[in-house]
Amino acid sequence: EDLYLNYVCYTIIFFCTAFCVVGLPVSFGLVYPQFEDMQHVEVEGVWQIVFSTFLVYSMLPLRTWVAISYGVLLSCLHTIMSVVVMDSDLRLLAQWQQVAANILILITVNLVGIFIHNLTEEGQRRAFLDTRDCIAARLEMEDENEKLERLLLSVLPQHVAIEMKADIMSPVERQFHKIYIQKHENVR
Repeated sequence: EDLYLNYVCYTIIFFCTAFCVVGLPVSFGLVYPQFEDMQHVEVEGVWQIVFSTFLVYSMLPLRTWVAISYGVLLSCLHTIMSVVVMDSDLRLLAQWQQVAANILILITVNLVGIFIHNLTEEGQRRAFLDTRDCIAARLEMEDENEKLERLLLSVLPQHVAIEMKADIMSPVERQFHKIYIQKHENVR
């Protein structure tokens, strides 16, 4: 089956998550004395989350609930981390517009991703159903052709039926003017 495809999808999700975690506005306990005056801002990591979320929704063949769970979880993680980092310096009241803009961007990318994911699933489902109907029609036509051939062989002798089929299959302009009458002697 396509079990390996799930492994590839979850590996891509793992790397996207690692990419987003590295971009979060947190220093992970690392202290660099020469950069103490540079503080984390709440905008850090938003584009990584937007990119990863949109990638999961639009490019990976995952179930809808997995894609939605990934997008919502990543968005909530970034929002919580931004609020925690800003609250430690009591900057939350001064920078609430930036947090609101981040939340709006993350909600929007999730809604657009869900929309694109559903359109993709619907298109794939429609293509699958059309292919299935085409195969079913072809099998039905082959069955009908076999029935017609058996009927033809039950009415005509085999050599006449074969000659008639060969003439019908060949693209000759005057094929319907040929007469399939043969004279047989000693027929009682």
